[in-house]
Amino acid sequence: MQLHFSKYHGAGNDFVMIDNREGVFGDITVEKIQSICNRHTGVGADGIILLDTYAGLDFRMRYFNADLGDETMCGNGTRCIVAFAHQLGIIKNKARFQGRDGMYEAEILSEGIVSTHMQDVHIAKAHKDGFVCDTGCPHYVEAVSDTTKVDIVPFGRAIRYSSDFPSGINVNVVEVVDGDIRMRTYERGVENETLACGTGAVAVAVTLAKDARDGEKKHFKIKAPGGDLEVRLTREGDMFTDVWLTGPAVKAFEGTIHI
Repeated sequence: MQLHFSKYHGAGNDFVMIDNREGVFGDITVEKIQSICNRHTGVGADGIILLDTYAGLDFRMRYFNADLGDETMCGNGTRCIVAFAHQLGIIKNKARFQGRDGMYEAEILSEGIVSTHMQDVHIAKAHKDGFVCDTGCPHYVEAVSDTTKVDIVPFGRAIRYSSDFPSGINVNVVEVVDGDIRMRTYERGVENETLACGTGAVAVAVTLAKDARDGEKKHFKIKAPGGDLEVRLTREGDMFTDVWLTGPAVKAFEGTIHI
């Protein structure tokens, strides 16, 4: 079967986008996901995003990691699917859509830049040398002196597969030097480092803002290997609300693959 796709990336975190409103993708299997995402024999991507219909909203987003094929949430993917929906003529500059963990809103701010209103997040909890929180998917964040010196794959795998996290967890390292915030991420499901992670950037922001006063608004500019992301959020009790993730959402190319 021939399947038309578009390839997008958000700060280097790349996705195969499928307009699935007519059910063209068919059965969702691990084998199919892995085949398309394979960088040698397929299109190549960190994951696949299906755009489906959803009553009362502009569309539904379904995201599947490249290796495991499990359905989860993806912050950079939210921006890319909004840009994709704009390409398809489904929306103009604003969108309301269903994700795995609830309803999202987003706005195209300029060409290639999208801002997504993310879900509320509980305060990060201390865990050994770092902190954990759920920003749509679980994240571990640890501060280090130099992110470039961390061997992120073995470091991430040791935590991701530890008995502390039986369902797995995404692993982020972060350094803050003179206000400059740099992060790197090992993503479960991809089982490797990704050039950026949107939910990871939110997790980093939540961790850095853990001592914020009630009602205080925070704004972080975070540098990932693939590009810059911004996170705005407000402390309200034991939660962070009004969480906005802003960054690039760029179309790379489109084509057809035989599956």
